[in-house]
Amino acid sequence: MRYRYFIIILTSLITISILSGCTLFPKEEQKLIPAIIEIEATTYETILAQRGYIEDTDIFHATAEPITRNYQYISSEGSHYKEGYVTLGDAVEIGDLLFELDTGHLLDDIQLKELAVNTASVDYEAAIVSADINQTLEEEALDSIKDELAELLESFDESVADSIALANTRMEDLQDSYDKTVLNYEYMILQKELAIKEATDSNLSPNQTQILEVLDTDLANTRALYNIDLTKANNDITSMTNEIAGLEADLSDPADPAEEAVIATKNIELAALQATRDKIIMNYNYLVLQKELAIDEAASSGVDINRTQILEILNMDLANTKAYYDIDLTKIADDMALLDSEIEELESEMDDEQQKLVEALTKSIDTKTLEIQLNTTNRNNTLNMKKNALEADRLQLQELYNQRDNSMIYAETAGTVFYIKTYEEGDIVDAYVELVGIADMTTLIITLRPRYSDGELDVSQFILGDKITIEYNDDNYIGTVVGSPTYVPEDLDDIDTTQGDGVYILFDNQPDDIESGDRVTITILVASSDDTIIIPKDALLETGMGYLVYVLEEGRKTERYVQVGIMNDLQVEIVDGLDAGEEIVLN
Repeated sequence: MRYRYFIIILTSLITISILSGCTLFPKEEQKLIPAIIEIEATTYETILAQRGYIEDTDIFHATAEPITRNYQYISSEGSHYKEGYVTLGDAVEIGDLLFELDTGHLLDDIQLKELAVNTASVDYEAAIVSADINQTLEEEALDSIKDELAELLESFDESVADSIALANTRMEDLQDSYDKTVLNYEYMILQKELAIKEATDSNLSPNQTQILEVLDTDLANTRALYNIDLTKANNDITSMTNEIAGLEADLSDPADPAEEAVIATKNIELAALQATRDKIIMNYNYLVLQKELAIDEAASSGVDINRTQILEILNMDLANTKAYYDIDLTKIADDMALLDSEIEELESEMDDEQQKLVEALTKSIDTKTLEIQLNTTNRNNTLNMKKNALEADRLQLQELYNQRDNSMIYAETAGTVFYIKTYEEGDIVDAYVELVGIADMTTLIITLRPRYSDGELDVSQFILGDKITIEYNDDNYIGTVVGSPTYVPEDLDDIDTTQGDGVYILFDNQPDDIESGDRVTITILVASSDDTIIIPKDALLETGMGYLVYVLEEGRKTERYVQVGIMNDLQVEIVDGLDAGEEIVLN
């Protein structure tokens, strides 16, 4: 630029001189002496390239938040808000009352139901005591009649009396067996009738597998019952055989007719027991055969059995059960008739007056026994009804208690209230809506998430265990990376990990004054280099051909292309094209 000015001035002087010469013509032309202008030397602002340390860092902003957060809600629909008991920032402990729902007349209903439960409980306990007393009195009366009969029988011929006593004991056993048979078969028939009703009412047809399961179960039950009955019959036969053998061993010589009568009676009973066993075997073999045929028929069928077929099977099974029931009752009745005839023969040996006394007492015993059985059944039914009513009241009361407890929402965790959903009294509170949030503020975690708008955060920069610089309130703290998008520790399960891309950092020494929601600055070391050539960033120019700097060589500014390395906001690392100590021109 200065050379240009010099040329312009020189040209002007020559022009003026020429014009002056023309004006003075024809005077002798004088020599022109060029003007001498001193050009100032160019100066540059420079800096020496030096070796040193350089680093590049990324800075991000994040928020401190609690590690554990718990939200309270209700699970029932249609509740109405009544009153809240906490505000934002309140510290709560486990079990503290948070808010209450409107229960309407629930407390009055609880009081009425508590009274009903107490009344039912007293009534049930009183019924138990009354039943025990009546049962005891009735059994004592029966025992008294039995004692009276026993005393009377003792006055008779001992052999005859013993035979009668044994026969009566056998008769009682038969009567008990008869009663049990009636009860058992009535129960079995009721079950089968219910099964038929269920199959009739059902809109579905059982498939082959289901009917086979039903038939197999029924067959198994039949065999189990058969084994029980057969075992009992064999045990009775064995016991009676041993008893007869003992009587025969004790038979006096010469034989006493009374002893022989007892043995004869025992042999009759043994024959009856053997006949019973044979009938059990025959009847159950017939039942098992029928059930096995039914199973074979169901198994061989390739299609599902319809409702009509299953009803036919069930009705057939019910008919078989009733037939078997009639056979058993007939057999027991026959045994009782046979034994009754034996008793009559034995009683014929007593005189008429003694026989009348025995008959009267025996009838009284039978009457009292039946009365006790009926009264016991009635008392048990009454007790069961009262017990069921009491249990129903207790269940209803517990349900009322549950409603009351569910209306009082208590803190499940300790911490600080950081969220409250606002309601007015009477507002409907929906189920599973977050009503109150409680967080543990003692330990905060830094959650750093990518900025999708500019993509500044690369989560791959963070490795578990890395030490991170955290700036808070102009002070620097050290933190440790404890979680990443691919790994969240179990103790951090309560933090918000729904975005799935967060980096989680814990303070090594958390500041005392930091609170949830406070902003912090995270500094990440991207790259660093030591003992390398460093120049100011202002001395670097970027061109289409690459990066260049101006180097001052013997006072002249010279372009030089260089290869750069680490670059931050102020400095640049030169990895090639420049030596330490060279003078660099600043832009």
